[in-house]
Amino acid sequence: MEQIYIDGELAYPIWRVSAQWIQDGKHISKRDEDLPEDKFYNSTGFSQMYKEYITKEQVEKDNHEWWKHYSTTKLKGKNPSDLVLTVEFERYEVWCLTWFCHHTFDTGQTDQEVLDSFEKFVRRMEDTNINNGHWRNEKSDYSSLPYYCLMGAEDRWRWYGGDYENKTDAPCRCDGCKKLGLIRINH
Repeated sequence: MEQIYIDGELAYPIWRVSAQWIQDGKHISKRDEDLPEDKFYNSTGFSQMYKEYITKEQVEKDNHEWWKHYSTTKLKGKNPSDLVLTVEFERYEVWCLTWFCHHTFDTGQTDQEVLDSFEKFVRRMEDTNINNGHWRNEKSDYSSLPYYCLMGAEDRWRWYGGDYENKTDAPCRCDGCKKLGLIRINH
């Protein structure tokens, strides 16, 4: 498959993964009312970026493996059942959002190249939001077009490396990032 570039930078395929299940515990919302009193619905979702094109079937297989690990470690003793795992292609992009963090692949960029790349990405997402009828950093109730939540990345002063307790200058190049071949900017 041919490589895709955005603003002169290599973009990567990003897939959206959603998991929904039932687990032990007390009801937490009205939607749990159809379940026994000792069960409730739970869910999670995240985006995954791959270095190369990958099929939907491969992403589903990867995430069934993820679920096996997640359900036996994070949900140990909660008896998760009735998993609904949904995988859909999100888009090609240079940066991928995780919880108050973006990452991309480490291809030998300098710190300044990483910061410049992330700045271009943030500006592009802000401009896309505005062009889609949203305010710069806030979703509009009057537009049905997509909104990209930057989770604070629009505030450049928030950018940092390391973890919240041990912040370093952005970008993050900690051992964990290096092991995964990633560069992160937390915000």
